[in-house]
Amino acid sequence: MEGAKEGTGNIYEKAGHILKQVEKGKGKTLNVCLKTKMLRKDKALLKCVYGIVQETLKHSKTISEVLDKTKIHAQEETDIDVLRTALSDFLYKKRLRCAGPLKEKITLHKEELRKAFREASSSDQTVSSLPTYLRVNTLRTTRKEAIARLQESGYCFIDTGDETGQAAQKNRNKKTFYIDKDIPNLLVFPSRVDLSENELYKTGHLVFQQKSSCFPALALGVSGKATVIDACAAPGNKTSHIAAMMENKGRIFAVEKDKNRAKLLKKMMAVAGVQNTVVCETDFLSLSPSEQPYKDAKYILLDPSCSGSGMKGGLLLKKKQTQISNMAATQKKLLLHALSFPSAEKIVYSTCSVNEEENEEVVRAVLRERKDFALARALPLWHRRGLKKYSFADLVCRADSDEDRTTGFFVAVFEKRNR
Repeated sequence: MEGAKEGTGNIYEKAGHILKQVEKGKGKTLNVCLKTKMLRKDKALLKCVYGIVQETLKHSKTISEVLDKTKIHAQEETDIDVLRTALSDFLYKKRLRCAGPLKEKITLHKEELRKAFREASSSDQTVSSLPTYLRVNTLRTTRKEAIARLQESGYCFIDTGDETGQAAQKNRNKKTFYIDKDIPNLLVFPSRVDLSENELYKTGHLVFQQKSSCFPALALGVSGKATVIDACAAPGNKTSHIAAMMENKGRIFAVEKDKNRAKLLKKMMAVAGVQNTVVCETDFLSLSPSEQPYKDAKYILLDPSCSGSGMKGGLLLKKKQTQISNMAATQKKLLLHALSFPSAEKIVYSTCSVNEEENEEVVRAVLRERKDFALARALPLWHRRGLKKYSFADLVCRADSDEDRTTGFFVAVFEKRNR
């Protein structure tokens, strides 16, 4: 099996189990994976299962249409989630990492599956058209050098000033890429391009990061020798982005309360060449704002756990209203704690949720309690703003997964009055 050892058994059984838990709202994919002892012990297996589940969630709608058209899940007894993960690999990665009855079933119906896939893909381009984004890690390389090395490995760089990416979309099954029009060091590839084995990614020169996930670091806008707290830091994409903007100067305290996620965070910092960051394995709420070294923090990024409702293609967690309300209460508590640090001048609050209760409602509640802070206009050049019913709508920003070609997102910037 590619990407997993033969001794690990059917990789899709493991992925199917994780997929089931994620869609039941038990947590985000990485968190659920880390709760599984076998995956915690085997990093290669963890990476493999995580990747399969993420791809299955990303293409959930199309895979479901394929199953509805072919009905192969009803023909023989097969766990539907195991089958979905296997089909994700087969249809999108053109591979099967299993043997036995599951492989036999898919192989037997391969032409029928491919036909249904073509029909589903042509009738619904929404999920399949979401690009793959990689951020150039300027701690390891330059954009110019990264582009040159990608060209050497067979990728075609589109340098036409095509701001909408239409040229790349026309070549969506080819190895094309271009520079994102909003984020200068972000490279955009067609959705089905797999760079997980590319040397630039493996050595930390490129970082897989959704476009909207780059917003928080840009909104924070920190540079030079500042002190920063990344309050909910794992897995570390945003932390490494901030470190790159700071050119490894100053100090970042990357806070992560989960032991296993903290380990992954440390690993990512090492791969990305981050040298100005201290990983703090603790709960952000336990940090005392009046104690050194945290009392000197002028910039705080808070990207807390959320419902994940902005994630594309089935990653929308089916949370009950009580769960969302509980999350919003925790988010508010964390944000109020961030605003209590005496030297804090700028705090960015962000979520990968599109739920009003986790976004504008949290912001409004906090503003009512902290009159010494006001909203600054987040990412002024970004076109999509908050929900119009709020007086501060123009000051916050959102991303829409259907219209902005990235995952749904929300960003608000708090600044201390009379600094």
